[in-house]
Amino acid sequence: MSKHRRRRNCKPRKGYHISKTQYDELFIRQNGLCAICKLYIPEIHEHSPVPLTVDHDHNTHQVRGLLCCRCNGALGNFRDNIDILKSAIAYLERF
Repeated sequence: MSKHRRRRNCKPRKGYHISKTQYDELFIRQNGLCAICKLYIPEIHEHSPVPLTVDHDHNTHQVRGLLCCRCNGALGNFRDNIDILKSAIAYLERF
């Protein structure tokens, strides 16, 4: 996957029923950090950081917060399934 495509996939997408003002409020509330890993290392594109991704519940479409691309992708890969996430934690704790 090219860097350009990765950056495009990380940008907030339309259809999440969130305005720019609501996005900015979440960003400020989260201190500009990912809601999961608490990190934000911006990729630079034309001298401005790529924004955090709008995370939402796939069933209710309710916005949950802002995530970095890695954490957002991880939730998607785990299909937002708490049991799978708990199993992954248990696996990591064994080592």
